[in-house]
Amino acid sequence: MIGVGLSPAAIAQTTVTYIHTDALGWVVAESDANGNVIKRYDYEPYGPVVGGQVTDGPGYTGQVSDSATGLSYMRQLYMDPQLGVFLSVDPVTAYLKPVGQFNRYRYANGNPYKFTDPDGRQAIPVPAPCILPIPVP
Repeated sequence: MIGVGLSPAAIAQTTVTYIHTDALGWVVAESDANGNVIKRYDYEPYGPVVGGQVTDGPGYTGQVSDSATGLSYMRQLYMDPQLGVFLSVDPVTAYLKPVGQFNRYRYANGNPYKFTDPDGRQAIPVPAPCILPIPVP
C-alpha cells in the first residue's frame, strides 16, 4: 500500500464501514466489518433524516447528501428535502399528461411514496411490494 501513500500503521487503523440500502436505494443502516449495525437511518417523505443530521455521502434514495447545505444532489439537480422540490428546472420538457409531470421543479410528481426521480428527468413508479404465500406444512 505504499503506492497510495499509506503506512502499514495507518492501514491498520482504518475503519471499514458497510452501507446498507433498501429497494429504493435509501441508506437505512451502516455496519462495521463484523456485521454489527452501528447506525440506522429513518427518513421523512422527501429525505430529511428523522432525529439526526445530514451527513456527507449516500443518503435519500442513494443520492449524494451535502451536510453543508442540507441538499441532495440528484446526479444533475439539487433537491431541497425540506421543500420536496428541485432548485433548478428539470432539463426535460414538461409533459401535459400526466399533469403531475408538468411542474418541472417538483420531485417525484409530489408523491415520494409512489414515485422516485433518480436524476430529475422523469418520475418512476416505485415497485409494488411482492407478497408471496408461504406454504404451511
